[in-house]
Amino acid sequence: MATGADITAAINALDKDDSAVTGKYVSAVSQTNGIITVSRANLPTLSGGNTAVTGKYVSAVSVSGHAITISTAALPTISITSTGTGNVITSLSSSGHTITAQKGITALTSVKTLKTTSTTQGKITSSLSIEGTGDILLHDIARTGK
Repeated sequence: MATGADITAAINALDKDDSAVTGKYVSAVSQTNGIITVSRANLPTLSGGNTAVTGKYVSAVSVSGHAITISTAALPTISITSTGTGNVITSLSSSGHTITAQKGITALTSVKTLKTTSTTQGKITSSLSIEGTGDILLHDIARTGK
């Protein structure tokens, strides 16, 4: 029959020292005759950089075994151009990374005088004197009423 000392000795025989290992992780755990053993593998390595880089974006990430590779590429640039004459954009177009603003008319830049007269029939007649050049769109201003 086993004594208390025999039992204590058997329990102590199951002890197995183990501690963390830098750069490794526990990849498997096994048990043989009551003794637990761990297996370790290397932590994945990172190549291609792991910090933000101005003007670049992550274009691909690949994994091979325990290696993680990050690929970066330059951010696309955008070009904005204007064509035509005048100071009013009449259309916008884009092609790839280029935006083109087409100018087509010159807008009214100032009004010199505005004269309004009323008649007894309730009609308002207005006249406009304009400084500047270009294509100017004016609408008749008229009101009828009593």
